[in-house]
Amino acid sequence: MRVAYWARRKEISVHVHPHMFRHSCATHLLESSGSIREVQEFLGHASITTTAIYCHLDLLHLAEVYYRTHLRAARQDTTAAPVA
Repeated sequence: MRVAYWARRKEISVHVHPHMFRHSCATHLLESSGSIREVQEFLGHASITTTAIYCHLDLLHLAEVYYRTHLRAARQDTTAAPVA
């Protein structure tokens, strides 16, 4: 297998396999888009739970995306001038 060959050649000590690229792609898509539903559709998962486990979700990162993008999240605008 080519992936295993190149991993050995580059002296990568972990088991590298093609499915690892699918996991990485899904995780990066989730980090960049913040939409687990889009990633679920992209992967073809029937359950959102499967997608959450599959993507190795970082809950701190998800919380940061939520507070940055959700309309009802409490936001503190540090650039706004104080109201007199």
